[in-house]
Amino acid sequence: MPLNVAPIKLRCSGHYTMGSQKRFELPEEEVLNEPERFARSVLDALRGRIAILDQDGGILIINQAWRDFALAYRAHVDLGVGANYLNVCEKGVSTVGVDGPALAAGIRAVIQGDQEEFVAEYVAHTPTEKLWFLVRATKLVGETPTRVLISHENVTAAKVAEAQLMDQLQEMDQLYKMAPVGLELLDRDLCVLRVNQVLADTNACSEHDKVAQSYAATQS
Repeated sequence: MPLNVAPIKLRCSGHYTMGSQKRFELPEEEVLNEPERFARSVLDALRGRIAILDQDGGILIINQAWRDFALAYRAHVDLGVGANYLNVCEKGVSTVGVDGPALAAGIRAVIQGDQEEFVAEYVAHTPTEKLWFLVRATKLVGETPTRVLISHENVTAAKVAEAQLMDQLQEMDQLYKMAPVGLELLDRDLCVLRVNQVLADTNACSEHDKVAQSYAATQS
């Protein structure tokens, strides 16, 4: 659903030339009032990369994580204030990978009001490591003209853990099937969830029949 925000007006980081270092810097502290400084601090405290786009996909505001990322990749792509993020995604550059055009389409749908939110996972592997990110685009409620908040969260750790778990489950499945003795898997109510072939052969029934018999017993 749309993101409701307090009526704090964050200012753009200025209009600088495309190659200017200042496009990645905050405005001078004295030009920000207290609510603006607080809002900036909140954005900068978030670990994910955050940017606010205008109705054309132009980058208006970036947080510290986005700023660091933009500086690290500025030799390859322009991600600073003033750049058009939709164009960046559509080109499928290394920062968003081959999923870039799909990301651009999803973000544009939020900007145009065709959907309230867009969420997608994408791959952005580098020559030295494999990386996965979760991108979310949310329209800011009550903002005229349209403003959309974009966030990128690194979910690599979760993806690696998921892959490791799947490998472990597959290994356990093979051990279960190859065990030389009869095995059965029970739930907390001692209902049979699964049996291996050795146990099924011992009971002269199929694995499916053994599970069905256990379930029928719990219903009687």
